[in-house]
Amino acid sequence: MAAAAWALSAVCGGCALVSPLQHLPEMDANPLIRVEHTPQGATEIEALGPLVDLRWGPEGFSHAIRPFYQHKANEPEWSTDVLAPLGRFFHTRSGTKFRFWPLIWTGEIEDTNEGDHWAGTFFPFILAGNGPRDDDGYFALWPLIGRTKSVFGIDQFDFVIWPLFMRTEMNVTEHSVSYTVLLLGGWTEGGPRDGSWRALPFYRHRLWRTPDGTLRTDQHSVLWPFFTWGLDHGDSAHPSWRWAFWPLIGYESSDAWYRCTVLWPFFRFQKETQPKVEGEPEFLYDFPWPFFRRSRGDGETVNRAWPIYSHTTTPELDSTSFLWPFGWWRKIDALISEDGGEPVRSYRKTFYFIPFLHSSSRTLEGREGEDTELQVWPLFHSDRGALGRLDQGFLSLWPARNVWFMVPADELYSFLWTVWRRQSNGPTTETRVLFDTTMFRDGPEGARVSVPFLYSRRPEPEGVSRHEILWGLFGTRTDEQGLSEVTFLWWAPWAR
Repeated sequence: MAAAAWALSAVCGGCALVSPLQHLPEMDANPLIRVEHTPQGATEIEALGPLVDLRWGPEGFSHAIRPFYQHKANEPEWSTDVLAPLGRFFHTRSGTKFRFWPLIWTGEIEDTNEGDHWAGTFFPFILAGNGPRDDDGYFALWPLIGRTKSVFGIDQFDFVIWPLFMRTEMNVTEHSVSYTVLLLGGWTEGGPRDGSWRALPFYRHRLWRTPDGTLRTDQHSVLWPFFTWGLDHGDSAHPSWRWAFWPLIGYESSDAWYRCTVLWPFFRFQKETQPKVEGEPEFLYDFPWPFFRRSRGDGETVNRAWPIYSHTTTPELDSTSFLWPFGWWRKIDALISEDGGEPVRSYRKTFYFIPFLHSSSRTLEGREGEDTELQVWPLFHSDRGALGRLDQGFLSLWPARNVWFMVPADELYSFLWTVWRRQSNGPTTETRVLFDTTMFRDGPEGARVSVPFLYSRRPEPEGVSRHEILWGLFGTRTDEQGLSEVTFLWWAPWAR
């Protein structure tokens, strides 16, 4: 199934497929097949009840074989889901990405001005990739031998019988190469850490320089990791001196702040002695970590009594969690850009009590109304958009259904438990019942009804509605004046 789905998506990618099925006449033999043509030029085909779905229209092309597979294409973008959320393949203007857990964890193909680049991580031991240049290719068979490039933020990583030998090459501000033997011995040549070396646990000398060559870290360790001392002020503008007898105690101070650890990582205390903002010194207290924390710094404030309660604030976020990881409540005030438009301010409130309750509301600056989401798992969900979007359903068995990587799974599997579902885009409202087999739709072109085997109604030109019983064995047409025609086996013995 996976191979067939991938092959079909490759054929259909970018809406290239124009099928003769698209030109079938309208019919309703639900649950065998139902064909619909809309005034907007779209074609919808459903077969075998909700199991097979094909759609062509101005918005693109899609097809699905539920619950295994679906493909959506809108030139130049397309996406394919196989056994969601395990398999996903999607293409954007920047390239193609794919995964099929647990075999393929991640992969991508990029089309650049230099040519095509591809890379993949294949579970559990293989990493491979290639590009247009002669030296772009790499292959790694973990942990025996191999080379990776631009993986996990490392420009080049070589290893032999890891952790026996490793070589790391980086090009950040300048070129540097680091060598490691059995994780205990190693040295660095070039770059900001040039001259650093270690022969653990006996001795370690760690150096770090700024791009202009200024020494910012000069630290020594003996019987690593127990005894450490030296200059270690990181990115701070205030040089500091640090000493530690790990894990019992460690102390570091400068003319603007101090840090102290006791029984690391359980007790940590740090505070500014020369606040950047008058009357608001930055500080962090863990007593003990991870259970209790109070901190303020870089615009963030944290008060935590884990796992009972935690409160975090930043300029854009106000987040409270309780009974971690089950409950949390957030308010977000941030600038966002939708569909590549100008950034606008978004105000969102979200509440989760996993997996039973999810509630969310969002307003956009300059737009009337709000978007709301509510799911009471496993009973129902109700999503409403400010511009008329509506999605309500009972039952609703897929928790966190609106999380981005869960959406395809909800689309493929929800018919299995749908007793009732109503969806609307504003002008048109559609209701499905009994596992997506029975449909009621009301839109500008008229009402449409489809009940398996028994009854169907569909609009026709000039305000006429076509009614059929038992797949057309008996039929009628109605208009504004009432009954206009009666048919039997598509023969009209009476017409007005």
